[in-house]
Amino acid sequence: MISKMHLIKIAPLLSAMFVVVSGKGFPEISEFVVDEDRLSVRERNPCVPLKGSPLCMPKVNFGTGSSTHSLSNVSKLTSIWLDEVDGFGVDTAFNYFDEKQVGKGIANSAKSREEVFLTTKVGCDGYESSSEQALDNRKQLNLEYVDLLLIHNRHNCSGIDRLNGTWGTLVDEYKAKHARTVGVSNFNYTDFLDLEKLYTSDLRPVVNQIQMHIGCMPSNELVAYCKKKNIILEAYSPLGKGRVLKNDVVRRIATKYNRTAPQVAVNYLLQKGHIIAFTAHNPAYMKEDLRAAKDPFRIIQGDMNELDNVKLPC
Repeated sequence: MISKMHLIKIAPLLSAMFVVVSGKGFPEISEFVVDEDRLSVRERNPCVPLKGSPLCMPKVNFGTGSSTHSLSNVSKLTSIWLDEVDGFGVDTAFNYFDEKQVGKGIANSAKSREEVFLTTKVGCDGYESSSEQALDNRKQLNLEYVDLLLIHNRHNCSGIDRLNGTWGTLVDEYKAKHARTVGVSNFNYTDFLDLEKLYTSDLRPVVNQIQMHIGCMPSNELVAYCKKKNIILEAYSPLGKGRVLKNDVVRRIATKYNRTAPQVAVNYLLQKGHIIAFTAHNPAYMKEDLRAAKDPFRIIQGDMNELDNVKLPC
């Protein structure tokens, strides 16, 4: 009897190669192959679950607010990130003044709205102003909802009343299903203590986006607080505007692991349990940042300690 090779589908996401052996009444599994074309975008890209919601936020997000690309390129870069690079996290803000372009980039992408995780922000300007910004966000984006709505900067608030008003905006946007979940940006430990006094419902921030990179890390008390409250720390400027890439310690460790300096910089943050929002105008750089999350490598503790001791301007 002649043996035959059969490709038998055994699961929606996997295919198995079976060999039917002569004289046997059952197949022998010889190889499993993951069919990536059939994986959802979230299954192709690493993400972290957000407390109290069904959302899984990508570990690597494309940030549109940067001087490295002009406003006219934002739409194209957003589409490139979503389609050519196959990312799914996009980060914008009211005061980036690019939300119209971001919305066009999402609309022009081959991905559906449900396949994109979109973050935007409103200023800490009190209820009326922040609510107007949230409405304008959606109009400019031409979308009915965002996945994550952040208070952009606590330092813009002149007092607890304005913070209270802006938090009220986030609560109302969430209740109206215009935001699937909420968070903050640039909050330190004492800012959270202020915010805790304003809670009137079960809604809590699930993300704190802050400037963070090798040589510029948050305080231990902030890290401990966020860990206790299940708040994800998201790093913007993970390469320190290029300063990290020039550091001798980072370069030496990159050589040791046969990796690039950007890969070390991103992997260092991911290994600590953080996520990132990066800016780039080159698809190759986008792919390198995403690859760090999809193909992580383990930095041994001694090398992590060395990187912990690097001091760079924030």
